Amino acid sequence: MGKGNENKLGDLLQKMVDRGDAWSEKIQTERLRLAWKECMGPMIEGYTHQIYFSKGTLYVKLTSSVLRHELNLGKNQLKNNLNEVLGKDVIQEVVVR
Repeated sequence: MGKGNENKLGDLLQKMVDRGDAWSEKIQTERLRLAWKECMGPMIEGYTHQIYFSKGTLYVKLTSSVLRHELNLGKNQLKNNLNEVLGKDVIQEVVVR
């Protein structure tokens, strides 16, 4: 194989993630779960029931109504923090339920 045809594995995987299909959304959801854990810590993660990502929107289901209210007040900051951990603007909106 010539050097001109070689691609870095990371570049190829990133192209697959950026495709925007259902498979790439599953990868983004996993990345977001890790970013959520890093940003929010183990205590808040304990109240997190479900996280999923679809078409630029992060959906988070919580078991605590008090925490849900607090996170809804700071959704914009939450979005910015998660996007910063991810290294790019993946999340356009956060829905906390």
